[in-house]
Parts: sequence; C-alpha cells; structure tokens
Amino acid sequence: MKYLKTYEEVNERELQIGDYIFCDGSFGFSEEVANFIENNIGQYVANDSNDRDILIIQYENVPNELRKNLYYTDENYTTYENAAIMERWEIKYWSPNKEDLEIYLDTNKYNL
Repeated sequence: MKYLKTYEEVNERELQIGDYIFCDGSFGFSEEVANFIENNIGQYVANDSNDRDILIIQYENVPNELRKNLYYTDENYTTYENAAIMERWEIKYWSPNKEDLEIYLDTNKYNL
C-alpha cells in the first residue's frame, strides 16, 4: 500500500536533493502563482547558499505568464528558472517517487 509521509513525520531526516515536493504556495505569492504551486509537484534541486532551511523547488510546465515570478538567483549568481524558494515548514508532502504525490493531487482534485 502506498502512503505519503508528512513533513512532521520525517522532520528528523534530512530531505534529499531530487525528492519531489508538494508545497503550500499561499505565503508570499500572487494568487496565480500560489494556485500553480498548490496544484503542481516540484522537485527539490538545492538549498539557499546562506540558509539550509530555504529550499529551491523547481517546477515543470510553468505557463509563460508565470515564468517571470518563478525564478531565483542565489548569492553565487546561479540562476534557477521555473523555481520557487520555500521554507521547510511550507512543505506539505514529499516523496522520492513522483507518482505518490500525483495520487495525492488527483484525490484532492476530485475531492476523494
């Protein structure tokens, strides 16, 4: 049986770069960007160079009108396109398997 681990259940374990992440996008984003983040799965690609609690989450299939809002350049001038920065407490669910999170999104979409 598949199940999702909430961040609270795994807060002692360090997340792995490459994990798929489902975030709460309601903090600090416009309504359109928040809606996109809350309805899509991102991938944890890096930490902020100054703060390990800031995660860089990259998304696929970002609409053109949102691309200007979803980018990040770190202190070393590394640019992440189609990416949002999130704090650890904004993570709702994570999994090394994207399919696990897709099941969660589908159940929410259809109110199951």
